[in-house]
Amino acid sequence: MLNFTEHMKRIHYLADQANLNVLKGAHDTALEDLMKIGINCNEAIQQLDELKHTISLGTAPPKGD
Repeated sequence: MLNFTEHMKRIHYLADQANLNVLKGAHDTALEDLMKIGINCNEAIQQLDELKHTISLGTAPPKGD
């Protein structure tokens, strides 16, 4: 499982790949990249929500996030 920072790095990488694939005319591959971005965004949002909840409870967040 990726942590929040790793999700953000993956999103950045996939955005670059999607752009390159569009420029090459590989639209189906670019669409796959965009769908993967959506998945990573949703997972990062969930992790951020969990972190906010943890902080609101006054407990220490897990290391590495």
